[in-house]
Amino acid sequence: MFLAPIIATILGCTDMATIFSFTDMTPIERAIWQVESSQHPGGVPFYGDGGAAAGPFQIHKGYWIDSGIGGKYPQDLFDLKTSVRCFRGFMGRYAVPHRIPDGMSLYEAMARMHVGGPKALYATGKKKEHCDKYWENVQEALKKGQGDM
Repeated sequence: MFLAPIIATILGCTDMATIFSFTDMTPIERAIWQVESSQHPGGVPFYGDGGAAAGPFQIHKGYWIDSGIGGKYPQDLFDLKTSVRCFRGFMGRYAVPHRIPDGMSLYEAMARMHVGGPKALYATGKKKEHCDKYWENVQEALKKGQGDM
């Protein structure tokens, strides 16, 4: 995976093994987990968005496919570690410096893409409003320390 060193740097990892270690989550991962499921620990089947999203990170099938992690959808995503791995795979593909608009933080880009897909960084209209509200919720989780376990 040629993007792994870049993602390791973005996520604050010091070596290649760390990026795939699930004992720790980054603040943005914990904040998104809070917003998506109130930090549900996983381990049991649960869905959101009318059954279209699964697991602690509320991941849709297209997101899971884009992450490239493989496995079985949705059942593998009920595991928190697999949901984190899926998030990292998706962000490894899309949250790369050349895609993020000038002036937008990495955390904001990750939050917007998590809720709105890879094109969310340039969304307009209702989609932009939805992404704006989601980013506000993620910022609130970060401020409350829910992104800093």
